[in-house]
Amino acid sequence: MSSCGRLFIDAETAKTTGRTNFTEMVKYLRKHPGIRSVLVEKTDRLYRNLKDWVTLDELDVEIHLAKEGVMLSRDSRSSEKFMHASRS
Repeated sequence: MSSCGRLFIDAETAKTTGRTNFTEMVKYLRKHPGIRSVLVEKTDRLYRNLKDWVTLDELDVEIHLAKEGVMLSRDSRSSEKFMHASRS
């Protein structure tokens, strides 16, 4: 892993509130404003609820969804953002 990023793995259940690694990732992104991209294997590992989506949207990061072949950013169409936000 390069010095410009960090790996976060979310294997926690959605049944309980609070996700340790998601929270750590958000803290890391806030602490390192130069990092503006998040690479995600599966959407359901990133968004668990609307609050998660809003948190990431407020951070203004590009989200690369590898399996879907989609990149979401502030320049994405509203319909694209809505489609992925509604999966949460």
